[in-house]
Amino acid sequence: MSDDEDLQQHIEDLKDALREYPEPQIQGAKLNQLIANVVPELDFRQAVGIPVGPGALKKFVSDYLSDTLAHVGHNGGDVMYGIEGRSAIASAMQSAAYWKTFVSPNSQLELVFQKDSEELAVRTVSELQQDDQIISKVTIDEHDSIREDFQTGLDPDMAEKLKGLEGEKDPYGEWLGRLRQQGNHMAKRWGEFRRKSLIELFEKRLEDLKISGDVAVQCTQKLADSQFSSHLQTKQQRSTTVSTPRQVKSDKLPHLQSRSSEGLDDARKFAQSVIGLMGYEDIRAVRLPLGAVLDAMGMKR
Repeated sequence: MSDDEDLQQHIEDLKDALREYPEPQIQGAKLNQLIANVVPELDFRQAVGIPVGPGALKKFVSDYLSDTLAHVGHNGGDVMYGIEGRSAIASAMQSAAYWKTFVSPNSQLELVFQKDSEELAVRTVSELQQDDQIISKVTIDEHDSIREDFQTGLDPDMAEKLKGLEGEKDPYGEWLGRLRQQGNHMAKRWGEFRRKSLIELFEKRLEDLKISGDVAVQCTQKLADSQFSSHLQTKQQRSTTVSTPRQVKSDKLPHLQSRSSEGLDDARKFAQSVIGLMGYEDIRAVRLPLGAVLDAMGMKR
């Protein structure tokens, strides 16, 4: 076979492996590993003419796998690709990323307005283009202010039930727990108020960037649609995290105990993947053992 024929055969083998991949998406790092496992003879850097440095895998996907993989977002700092045949899931992931990035103060991603196409996009800092206008993410203070505004609008008895300890900062997770104790109608009322307030903040961000008219309306609608996709993802994640412990207790625990190290690694990877898809306020609501927090703080010193 010629070099070109070898390359084509390697690419077809790789596409077959991607179509059999157990997940609807694959991260860049895992794609790199898949290439090494399935077609170790393939040097994708040589194929795209980038022997060293960043960008080689991205160009390889663009040049040779564009009919099989689509860039749908990021997981941390890594690119996430949707696999052919799972377009609905990939589209939902990409849509949800707009909302999650905007409402997450500590996200490593940026929500931008592309001047040339007049569309929203989510990018890493290294991917920012010259014409991109960054739409500032919601700050922690703005999140707290929205919560305070909601509580101010309640009747005095209900507001008293939601109050934390006097003079101390009220953790969001604890406040949300007290809110849910008042019934589903209160949780729904808060969700609608929060959504409306965050969209109003987004509209103000567009106004500050001099984005107006039909373009602003379309961007706002896209963000609202993204919030709905994010809401569906969150419900699915909560369903998964609720059902998983029961499954572990019933039939997985003995197996994991016999391979404790491997089982613990799998559990950690699963937890990291779930948290990577969660929004800022969902992460704030996660309850963590104090010992684990202190250990993690000690590791960073």
